[in-house]
Amino acid sequence: MIGTFHNKIFYWTRCGLVGCWLLALAWTVAAAESPEAVQTVMVDEIAVLRQAQQAEERWAEEKSDLRADYETLQAERAQLEKQTAALAAEIDGRRGRLEEMERQRVESARIEAELQGLLETIVHRLEEAVGRDLPFLPTERSERLAALKAFLARPDADLSEKCRRAMEALQVETQYGYGLEVDETQIDFAGRPLVVEVLRVGRLALFFRTPDGRTIGWYDRAEAAWKPLAGRYAEAIHQTCDMALRRRPVDLVKLPLGRITAP
Repeated sequence: MIGTFHNKIFYWTRCGLVGCWLLALAWTVAAAESPEAVQTVMVDEIAVLRQAQQAEERWAEEKSDLRADYETLQAERAQLEKQTAALAAEIDGRRGRLEEMERQRVESARIEAELQGLLETIVHRLEEAVGRDLPFLPTERSERLAALKAFLARPDADLSEKCRRAMEALQVETQYGYGLEVDETQIDFAGRPLVVEVLRVGRLALFFRTPDGRTIGWYDRAEAAWKPLAGRYAEAIHQTCDMALRRRPVDLVKLPLGRITAP
């Protein structure tokens, strides 16, 4: 509509100019004194008209070029607006992902702190349990717990490795509750050091025998002391030691385990 309106204006303007030129030409011819003068005037006027026509054609060409440039700029503007909207959507998406990553980082830090505290609590309770337990493998168990505590205190250590080592220590302590084991060690018996073979029956009881087999005894948990056993239990203890050392097949034996009570 706007282009058509402009074309109409241009058309009527052009007609007006031609009309004015014709009137001016007629007046000039009427005012001329001779045919030569008339011819000169007409040649000059035709030259002016030709120049006006050429200027008009140049204006029309410039107008077409300007319209093409305008349409190109409009298309570029539309494309830029589309790209701007796409970039804005991408920025919003990245901002959302960054916010989610920050939330996960904060949540991960909170979980790590809670898990670190839980692991430290587990090790502390494990230390207390070992302290209340029967006195077997004291050096090995204390060194394992000390190494675990030192590793948990390291800020650069991986949390998953801390969990693995803590679970490994729990598993080792749990396995002590199963099976039989005989270890040669030195105990404090009747106020003097004595080299013996200690028989551990899970976590139920500890017995000992001297290398010559003449002296046997057991560990009294209530009094935290080694005490002697009557000779009638010697055979059962010797058989159990041989089974633990795999010198004889597993069989049923009667051991003085006493009454099992809750700690």
